This record gives sequence, C-alpha cells and structure tokens, in this order.
Amino acid sequence: MAHPSDNLGDYKKVVEDLKIFEGNMKKLYDAIGENAVNKATPKLLLKGGIGGSIATASLIGLVYVGSKGYKALKKRKEAKQAEPALQKELEKAIEDIKEEE
Repeated sequence: MAHPSDNLGDYKKVVEDLKIFEGNMKKLYDAIGENAVNKATPKLLLKGGIGGSIATASLIGLVYVGSKGYKALKKRKEAKQAEPALQKELEKAIEDIKEEE
C-alpha cells in the first residue's frame, strides 16, 4: 500500500500557487473552483446540447406522426360520410347499364 502522504498531490505546486495569491486561501480556493468549472463547462454544454437536440427531434417526430394520424383519420371520416352518396351513384350507374342492354 502506498504511503498516505503520496495521496496529497504536489505540495510544492500548492505552496507556489498560494504565494501567487499572497497567502490568501480564499482566493486560491476560488481560483481552483473557477478552473474546475472552466474545465467542466464545455462537457456539460455538450451533454446539454445533445440532450436538447434529442428532445427536440423527438418532439418534432411526435408532432409529425400525430399530424399524419390526424389527417388519415379525417380522410377516413370524410370517406365514410361520402359513402352513401357514392353507393347511390353506383346503383344508378348499374341501372343505366342494365337499361342500355
């Protein structure tokens, strides 16, 4: 097992960074946090963008399918309503053909 102090990181680098911030630990912590946020932001934006794109594409697909379904149902309803009139025309055409014979 490694020595516990091996897990502390680069102590010399921390001391140098602390000197840059004139011994102010709050400024050092803020800089570390800002650096972490700056590194994480592009990944988070990419994940959010991909997720948003998928959600938008799904919504567009759902609206498209719904629209097609609505139009098909509307067309079917219109055809059912027109059926009695077409039935009468067919019967009349058949009678006309029989009369001509």
